[in-house]
Amino acid sequence: MSLFVSQLLEQGLLENLNFTVGIVGSRKLLNYEELDDGWRLLGDRLTIIGFDADPDACDAANREMSQRQEPWHEQHLPYVLGASQEERTLYVAKELACTSLLPPNEGYLQRFEQLHDAMALDFEIPVQTATLDQVWLHEKLPTLDFLITDVQGADLEILQGAEKILDQALLVQSEVLFAPLYIGQAYFSDTEQWLRSRRFNFHSLTAFGRPRRRFTADVSPSNRVSKEQILWGDALFCRDLWDTNGDFSDMQTHEHQVLKLACMMDLLGFSDYAYDALQTCAYSLEFTLI
Repeated sequence: MSLFVSQLLEQGLLENLNFTVGIVGSRKLLNYEELDDGWRLLGDRLTIIGFDADPDACDAANREMSQRQEPWHEQHLPYVLGASQEERTLYVAKELACTSLLPPNEGYLQRFEQLHDAMALDFEIPVQTATLDQVWLHEKLPTLDFLITDVQGADLEILQGAEKILDQALLVQSEVLFAPLYIGQAYFSDTEQWLRSRRFNFHSLTAFGRPRRRFTADVSPSNRVSKEQILWGDALFCRDLWDTNGDFSDMQTHEHQVLKLACMMDLLGFSDYAYDALQTCAYSLEFTLI
């Protein structure tokens, strides 16, 4: 729930700002109910650009958007994205949402409840990948502010193919892995180091896990008291606009960037960060916190 965006709108401080959110794996990630609660406050200042390997899913999302007649701008584009333009194999899982450019590590997945059933390979198809930088230029898309990826183990590849557009971005949310779910995958540490080298700081993590299959098979439900191993998560990274002393960095620091970052963090629920950013930027705002 946003604390500050509505007040910034009322005070006219967002008049000349537009927000562009790119979503790779948009079929899984776009939740209109969440937009109804927060991001829709931005109205026609918001542009959502979704990418999915499934053309039918993109067509369905575009039809739904047309029928809903929402105030923001939105389109879904059918591209298979990667680190470079090349021929690859798409490993289609039994649960379509688990489809990946990487083959599932089925031996490992069998150790966990429900994972193997969803992520097991169904069939393979050859695909041609493109980079997000190439697609962004070809489609003449607006400057990116927030990139969200969820592509089942290949997220770092997406980021590596988006270096140019990430130069202007302020937020990245990437699915990250802590266990070998896919063959040839990157781990959280790889993604964190790559983004940190490009001035994105790790901010927060929403973690997910599954119980071990042997435990659920041998122990009755009433006795299940075990915690679960963290296997993957959604990690949020923020553009580093401040130096180590808490002052503005001389590189790529402008008031409108701080204001954009504050708005997006507020909409994501990190209102403490938003307030700190607004105060650092010396906006004389009077907020009433309820």
